[in-house]
Amino acid sequence: MPDHTSIVAPARTAAEWRWRLTIAALFGLWFSVVYAACDAIGAHFVHRHAIDLALDRVIPFFPEMAYVYLTITPFLLLPVLCLRSVADLEAFACTLALQVAVAGVIYMIFPVRPIDQPATESLAFWLADTVSLNYNYLPSLHVALAVSVALVIHPQIGIAAKGALWCATTLIVASTLFTKQHYIADVITGALLATAAVGLFYPWCRRALKKSAISRRTSGM
Repeated sequence: MPDHTSIVAPARTAAEWRWRLTIAALFGLWFSVVYAACDAIGAHFVHRHAIDLALDRVIPFFPEMAYVYLTITPFLLLPVLCLRSVADLEAFACTLALQVAVAGVIYMIFPVRPIDQPATESLAFWLADTVSLNYNYLPSLHVALAVSVALVIHPQIGIAAKGALWCATTLIVASTLFTKQHYIADVITGALLATAAVGLFYPWCRRALKKSAISRRTSGM
């Protein structure tokens, strides 16, 4: 039976760690290019959709939640540590990359009116607001990526770790609202995107990659 006492998988070779980190870096590059390109193009749109709800307007502004918002980067490294096989990590990276591509298309065809953010002198908020750029709203990739990490790691860890994982995910999701980086509609669609991608595309991609690896080994014999 698998060992669920630790969130981190057993020791790996240096070559495997290098490949795992390379996968993470390649996804980071893909995300940066697509996200920045969509924001740059979005800056030229004239018509934008208003999607704010009455509840959006009553959610308080807590700039200190920017510290939580910024934890998305180390949070995204959890699969590099936790997923037990390289094929699983490759499939997950492809799943995240697909979500970025889908979100990019939506940003182009459904531009959203930016949120008017309150003034604050918080350095953490300034950094969070800077890295999130200006025009990429629905769906929230911040939410989609965080929920994807939680969904894919959840089956591999114990009960206590599951609780910590989902508490962290919930805080990250909430931070997008309390820092006024996203609307409620962005959060909902981001979570739905993650659920669909991890539930449908990730298992298919895992099977395809493992079948391809078996085929290469067989043909090389």
